[in-house]
Amino acid sequence: MTTPRITPGEPLIQTKVWRRRVEVYPLFKHELKQLAKGYSSPALALFGFFGGAAIAFGIEWAATRPCVEMWVEIACCVSILGTVVTAAQAYKDWDEAKEIVSDIEKETVELSVYQEPPKAIKDL
Repeated sequence: MTTPRITPGEPLIQTKVWRRRVEVYPLFKHELKQLAKGYSSPALALFGFFGGAAIAFGIEWAATRPCVEMWVEIACCVSILGTVVTAAQAYKDWDEAKEIVSDIEKETVELSVYQEPPKAIKDL
């Protein structure tokens, strides 16, 4: 096994300088609220609720086909209508949020950040 050789004048400590790329997005409060609205829309939760209800009532309707009660038909139709309406609203909210993100990315400011080594290492 060989031992590493240290020549006179060679530094015993090696330091690494890290460079980082930071993107800064200028946001207004109303843009932040619209982003949150688009990606956590209550319409998404209602879409899941109505979609599940439509499936459940559809199964009930198919299982009792010869003697379908009127409330099952009405509940299934209302659930399907609710699913369509909330899906349209959720898509609209999501599309608005996506448009805001693309507008914000156009206004991106890039910064180059230089991180100095810790002071204890610099002093050596």
